[in-house]
Amino acid sequence: MLTHIASDERRESAEAGELERIPRAEIRAAGDLQRIRMDFRSSERPGVGRRERRRLVWPIMLGFFEDRRIVAGWCELRQDFRSFRTDRIEHITLLEERYPGRRRDLAKRWRDQADEQRKRDLRKPQEV
Repeated sequence: MLTHIASDERRESAEAGELERIPRAEIRAAGDLQRIRMDFRSSERPGVGRRERRRLVWPIMLGFFEDRRIVAGWCELRQDFRSFRTDRIEHITLLEERYPGRRRDLAKRWRDQADEQRKRDLRKPQEV
């Protein structure tokens, strides 16, 4: 089953419009191990603006980060774990193909990678 991470406070503080427009496709896809094709807007970049992007993703989680809802998963293009803000997702298409392995194993790899990154960040000298 797909994991939801959110306190009541976070849920209430997120924009109501965002919560209502969250595509439910990624929830079903993660539970069924289905790949998704996701069209989204990138973040604003100086001199570039926002760009429309498309990714093939193996979704593993729908949750909150700060006050934003995200879809986390394995990005086939980047060959790495990525998170996508749901307020930037324009369209999601469920694909027939299933991703290999088990969602639980993929989620464990994601958590392990995030833990390693946190450890590296803690070892970095703090700038003043």
